[in-house]
Amino acid sequence: MVTLENFCNYARIDVQDDAATLEALITSSEQYIVGATGKARPPTGGELYDIAVMMLAAHWYDNRTPTGSDTTEIPYTLTLLLNHIALCSQFPEVHDESDQ
Repeated sequence: MVTLENFCNYARIDVQDDAATLEALITSSEQYIVGATGKARPPTGGELYDIAVMMLAAHWYDNRTPTGSDTTEIPYTLTLLLNHIALCSQFPEVHDESDQ
């Protein structure tokens, strides 16, 4: 699981002024990855999933105020990770509540 401290170390961010924003970005990134892949973080061995969360949160943090067309696209490396997560059996499927 991505903690605020882990994310700040990854993204080289001083957390003093932006803790609420950073927590929201981490949570939103996790939700986005679940929605984009249909997969959740595994109970153990989820470091790859965590890296994808941190990469997406850092991208969104760095592009809080988009000014050009290049800031709207998710980086290619993150796209590869999302595709891997979506296809890999290591990551558990997330079932929609309406399916039950």
